[in-house]
Amino acid sequence: MLTLPIVVGKKYVRRDGVVVEAKEAHADISANCVYVGREEEAICEGLTHAYIDTGKIWAGERGGEDSNDLVADYIESHEIKSREQKSADYINAYLNEASGSRILEADPNGLHPNSPGAKLDAGKVRPSLVLGGFARALWEVSKVGTYGATKYTDNGWMEVADGDKRYDDAKMRHWLKEKMGEKCDKDTNLTHLAHEAWNALARLDLHIRETENEQRK
Repeated sequence: MLTLPIVVGKKYVRRDGVVVEAKEAHADISANCVYVGREEEAICEGLTHAYIDTGKIWAGERGGEDSNDLVADYIESHEIKSREQKSADYINAYLNEASGSRILEADPNGLHPNSPGAKLDAGKVRPSLVLGGFARALWEVSKVGTYGATKYTDNGWMEVADGDKRYDDAKMRHWLKEKMGEKCDKDTNLTHLAHEAWNALARLDLHIRETENEQRK
């Protein structure tokens, strides 16, 4: 990823893979260009010139590709975090958010917010891990919800008196039946596991709603 504009003193990677440093232009070169060369090269000898706003070498006009074009920022090895460290950072960010602490949004790859391709979603909840990873299980739970809505009413479970206790009991009934060797509920022909999961979700949702109502008081 190449961050623009080109900054004097910063290192970049050329199209040919060589690491170079951007240096000050002199009076004979356009102010829109910078010297680009290896650190060991003399500042006035054998250096190419790149446009500040594109990273492409100075060749009288823009366009086309050249092996000396700048194509990416150079990142020192000590600046690259391991996958494990990044994961730890995400977890810590989530815990800070959960505890009510204010955290600054950041790109998971360390890109500056104004860099092309940056997205400030490091540490944010990733629903696709659950919705995608448990797609088959959620499909079976959806069948249970559809059966219940047909038998009763859409979302009528939200209004059931003492729902937390009654859904706990329903969940445990399906758990016991499954442990007794009965794979599917006789009324629905759906697995007891799917029924158990649906009741667990209903119980969790009612708990969250109750907590939110208490916080509003």
